[in-house]
Amino acid sequence: IGADETSRWQTLQNSAVRGVGSTRTPRSGYHPHYFVEEPATSSSTTPFLYIFRGNASDATILLKKLVLSNTDFALDVGEHEFTTLTQPGQPARYQGNWEFPAAGTTEARKLTTVGTGTVTTDTLTGPTGSGGSANAEHLTNIGFQLAGHRSGSGVRILKLDGDPRIEADWGSYFQVGDRDERALGLRGLLGLTFVLNKEGLYSFNSKGRAGLIFEDFRSWQDVFDNLPMSAWRSGLIISHPSGLLYYIPGEQPINIGVDSKQGVLKLPPSGATELHGGRYHSTGVAGDFIYTTYQPVVTSSTALLLVAYPQGNDPTELTWQSIGSVTLNDAAYLSGTYVSVNSLPLSGSSSTPRPVLWVGHGSELKYIVLDPRASPFRSRADTHRVNILADAFMSELVFPEPVDLTELVVYTQDMLADDTDEWQMSFIVNATGNEENFAPIVQNGRSVIPLTNKLVHRLTLRVQWIATSAADRVPPTIAKIELFGKPTESIRS
Repeated sequence: IGADETSRWQTLQNSAVRGVGSTRTPRSGYHPHYFVEEPATSSSTTPFLYIFRGNASDATILLKKLVLSNTDFALDVGEHEFTTLTQPGQPARYQGNWEFPAAGTTEARKLTTVGTGTVTTDTLTGPTGSGGSANAEHLTNIGFQLAGHRSGSGVRILKLDGDPRIEADWGSYFQVGDRDERALGLRGLLGLTFVLNKEGLYSFNSKGRAGLIFEDFRSWQDVFDNLPMSAWRSGLIISHPSGLLYYIPGEQPINIGVDSKQGVLKLPPSGATELHGGRYHSTGVAGDFIYTTYQPVVTSSTALLLVAYPQGNDPTELTWQSIGSVTLNDAAYLSGTYVSVNSLPLSGSSSTPRPVLWVGHGSELKYIVLDPRASPFRSRADTHRVNILADAFMSELVFPEPVDLTELVVYTQDMLADDTDEWQMSFIVNATGNEENFAPIVQNGRSVIPLTNKLVHRLTLRVQWIATSAADRVPPTIAKIELFGKPTESIRS
C-alpha cells in the first residue's frame, strides 16, 4: 500500500500484486488546491504547471510555478503571491488565458504571459488590493462566458466577450443558495453550471436562473473551505462525508468510493487498520481513471493515494486500488489531486507528453509518472522507479468449516538476481491478531511454503515488499497466490 509503515486491510482489487513508484519534489508548507497547465507564451514545447496553494491559518496564498520539461522536470521556479486572499479560489481559462480569483469582487488576475523561466518572467495583471472582503472565491466557465462567485453577494456572469478585470463588464449578482455562504466549488457540465456549498448542490444557467438539486449537505456539511468537483463520463464526482458521490444530471447521486464495496464494511481482523469511514479529498480525473487522496482515519495526517477504474461499461462498478501513501500537513484541510497531461518527464522522449499524477505530501508535492493512458500500471518496456517498501493485508478468508492447511504457493517474477528483492508472507489465523511469519521469497518462479495450521476457520494473508534498488526497472510482480488444504478430519468424522 505504500511506505508509511502502517499496515492496512487490503480489500482492493487487481489480477496481480505489483508496484508503482513515486518521486517527490520539495515545496513550502502549504496544501495544493488547484492546478493549471500552460506552455510558455513564446514556446509551445515548454510546459509549466501552476499550483494554487493555501493553508489553514489563512496566510498569504501562493501560486507556485513548476517546470514540466524533461531537462528540469518538477523544478520549482518561484511563486506569485495573492496577499489579499484568505483561501485559494478556483481559476478558469477564458479566451486563451488563465484567470485567477483576486479579492473583494469577481474581478480576476490574468496570466497574460507565461515566461520561459522563473515567475519574474511571467506577467500577472489585475487587482491586487482587497476592495473589501477577501472572499472572491471561484471562477468557472459557462459556455463561452465566465462566471464568478463571492460570498455575501452571490453569483454573477461576465457579459459576452467581456473583460474580467472591468467591473462594468460583469452582470448583476444573483443568489445560488445562501448568499453569505462561501461556495465550495463551481463546475460546468452539459450546458449548466453547478455550485456546491455547505447546504447543497445547486445549478444555474446563463440567464441567472438557479435551483437546488441535492440538499443532503444541509444536515451533513464538509469541513473543507474548498471542494473541487471533477467531470467524468457525463457526470460530476463530489467528495462528501458520506462517500465519493457520482452525480449524473437528472438522477440521484450514488456512492462509488472504496467504502461502497461490501467487503470493506465488516470489521477486519485484529492487527489491520480499517478502510471504511474515511474522508475523500479532491479527485483528479484522466480518461478512465479517477485518482483521489483518501484519509482512512479523519483525525490522522496519514492518507492513501487511490485509483479507480471501471470494470466494464458501467461507470459505477469500479475497481479500487491503493498506489501509495501521503502525509497531510493538516488532517482537516483539503489536499488536492491532479493529473497533468502535457508533462515531459522522460529524458528519452523530449517531445512526447506523458500524464503525471500530482498530490500533496507533507511539505512537499509527490508525483507519479503514469502510462500513456493515464494508468498507474505501466508496460514491461516502460521501466520506472519501484517503491522499496510496501505492505498490504489481503481480504480475510472465512471457511464454512474448519480446515487443515498444507501449503502456500507464490508465483513471482522480475525480481533481481542478487536476492535484494524480498517478498515477506505472513498469516493471521482465526483472528487472533498474532502473525505467523514465513521465510522471505527472494527468487523468481514458483515458491512453496509448507503449512501445518490446523482447525483454521478464518485466515488473513499479509504481504510485505522490501527492496534496496530504486533504479528504473520492470516492477517485480506476484502473479498468483495459491492456498491448499483440506477439511479437518476430526470435524468431518
